[in-house]
Amino acid sequence: MASLGLGSIKTRFTVDVEWMEMEPPGRAVARAHGSASGSAADVTAQMVLTEPAPGRTNLTWTAEVTITGTIAALASRMMGGVTQKLSGQFFDCVRASVEG
Repeated sequence: MASLGLGSIKTRFTVDVEWMEMEPPGRAVARAHGSASGSAADVTAQMVLTEPAPGRTNLTWTAEVTITGTIAALASRMMGGVTQKLSGQFFDCVRASVEG
């Protein structure tokens, strides 16, 4: 479950995440689909881990996000910042799981 707020517009998405590709220890691709009343979100994200120095790990990621329906129509100007925020939250959760 994920909540999304765009100004005065708020909704709650039910989200499923699936790992599409895993190339341990350096690369993974995940796909997520979320649905809410009258809206949907699809995300494909790629994560690449590198070791710039012993004991350090860099995470580089890209994400393609598509949001459709009522949310997209009502709040299209705010989408860029919100999708970046949501992607960051997703990868914070991934990091917490890995470090946990």
